[in-house]
Amino acid sequence: MHLIRVQCFSSHQPIHHNIFLRDEIDETIFFNTFKIIETKIKRQLRINLNESMWFYCGCVLNQLHLGTAINEIRINLSKMLSDKMAMIGVVESMKKIEIEIKIVKDRIISHNIKLRLVRPIRMSKN
Repeated sequence: MHLIRVQCFSSHQPIHHNIFLRDEIDETIFFNTFKIIETKIKRQLRINLNESMWFYCGCVLNQLHLGTAINEIRINLSKMLSDKMAMIGVVESMKKIEIEIKIVKDRIISHNIKLRLVRPIRMSKN
């Protein structure tokens, strides 16, 4: 079971999403959605704010499942998206992102990870 809390902060009101993956079916749906977003990026289609938040959460979970260290995940996340991959307004709405993931096994929290990125979407040089 996974509980994912993601928040985006901008000069406007913060945006919150809670994602609760109760079982394998929920996890399958989550990662299928993540793959759709990855496909959009590979096809050079711009993604919206919700897709950007989902993408970051998917990247963190994916890397956790691969056994990647938290510091390495933080470094990898800062290189994931550029302004050329996101729709207009996404960069401004995502000045800072906080992701908290709790992984529960047998009713015991096995992982409690908190990541904070300032300016998570890198600006490309024109």
